[in-house]
Amino acid sequence: MDRFSVEDFRRFWRLFLEWSDLPWRGAAEPVCVGDACEAARFFPDLRLNYAECLLVGRPDKAVLTACHADGSRDRFTRGALRGAAARLATSLQRLGVGRGDHVAAIARNNAEAVIAALATAAIGATFASCSPDMSVPAMLARFAPLEPVVLFGCLRAEPWDLGVPVPERVAGAAAGLQGLAAIIALDDGSLPAGEQTAPLHRLADLLVEADGGDDRSEWLRHSFNQPLFTMFSSGTTGAPKCIQHGAGGTLLEHVKEHRLHCDLGPGDKLFFQTSCGWMMWNWQLSALASGVELVLYDGPLEAPDTFWRIVAGERVTVYGTNPAYLQFCENLGFAPGRVFDLSGLRAALSTGSILHPRQYDWVRGQVKAAMPLQSISGGTDPRGSLQIPPGVVSQIPPPARQDKGLLV
Repeated sequence: MDRFSVEDFRRFWRLFLEWSDLPWRGAAEPVCVGDACEAARFFPDLRLNYAECLLVGRPDKAVLTACHADGSRDRFTRGALRGAAARLATSLQRLGVGRGDHVAAIARNNAEAVIAALATAAIGATFASCSPDMSVPAMLARFAPLEPVVLFGCLRAEPWDLGVPVPERVAGAAAGLQGLAAIIALDDGSLPAGEQTAPLHRLADLLVEADGGDDRSEWLRHSFNQPLFTMFSSGTTGAPKCIQHGAGGTLLEHVKEHRLHCDLGPGDKLFFQTSCGWMMWNWQLSALASGVELVLYDGPLEAPDTFWRIVAGERVTVYGTNPAYLQFCENLGFAPGRVFDLSGLRAALSTGSILHPRQYDWVRGQVKAAMPLQSISGGTDPRGSLQIPPGVVSQIPPPARQDKGLLV
C-alpha cells in the first residue's frame, strides 16, 4: 500500500477519495495537476465542505465529550454539534466574516473551541489557534500577519493559570491586531475595564440569536484547496512562519491516517493530550469524519492519574499521550492498569518527543499487556501525525495571500 501510494499516487488518492465516502461534488479527475511539490494542485474540480464532512451522519450519535477540571462534562450529539456550528457560522457571516477571511482563537481545549473551528470552516474562512498560556508577543507574532477579522478568546481566569491573567493576554493580543472587527468570548469571562478595542460578543448569545436561522441542510461546498487551517513554525529560528493548509488535503490526509494507520472508526473514542496551540488538536478534530467520538480535557495535570482517570471513566478506546507523561507516571511508581479498569482501551499513541524502548516495557507491564503502543511522528508542515509517503505533502496548497506572509 505504501509503495502504491507513492508510485501511483494519483490513482491511490482517487480510489481513496471514493472509498472514504465523504460528501463532495464535482469531478474527481484530474486528481493532480502538475508534478512539482511546490505547485501541484490536487482535485482542482472537486468541491467539499470540511465541516459538513465531519458532521454528516446520525444526529443522535454521541460525538463529543468535553471534560473539565472540576469533574463536569459537556456532551454533544452529532445533531447538537452540527446545529451549534451552523448557528455560529450564520452569526459569523452577519459579523462580516466571509470566504477567505482569517479567524484567530486564543482558546482552551473545550467544546467551544471545536464549535468555533467548525463554524469558521463551514463558511470557507481560515482558522488559526493558540493556547492561552502564550505571551502576548508570541500570540501577535503568529496572528498579526494574518490580519484576522474576528478573534475568539477565553476570558475566564482559571485557578491553574500562571503569570499574566488570561483576560489581559486576550486584550493585549486584540489591541495589536489591525482591522479586528469583533471579539467573541468563548465563556462568561470579561475583558479588563478600558481594554476593549473591538465590539465584544459572547458565543452563547450568538448561538441564541441565530437559533432557527440556519440548520445547514445545504452546506456550501468550497474548492478542494480552500484554505482551512493556518499553523505556525516553532519560532526557534526567528519569528514564527505561517503555514497554510487546504481543506481537502487536510481532510483526506487525516482520514487516511485515522482509518488506515490507526484503524479508527464508529464506536471508537479518541482522547489526545493536546492544546489548541498544537497541530494534534487539528488532527484529532478531523477524526469526527470517521465516526469517532472525541474526548477533550480542559484543565491542569494535577496528579499522575489525571489523564488515566479520563481514559477509564469515558471508556476511551484510543489514547494519545507523550513520553514525558509516561515517564512522569513511571517515576512516581504509578501503575494505571492496577488502579483503573482500562478494558475499553485498545491502543495508545505517543508523540512529541522520543519514546524510549524501556517505555514500551513499562506500558506493557503497568498499563495493559495486550495493547499496542505506537510512536507516531509528523509535524506542523505536513499537518499530519504519522509517516507520510513522498508526494503526499504536495496536497498542501500554496498560500492564498502571500502579502500576509503565508508560506508553504
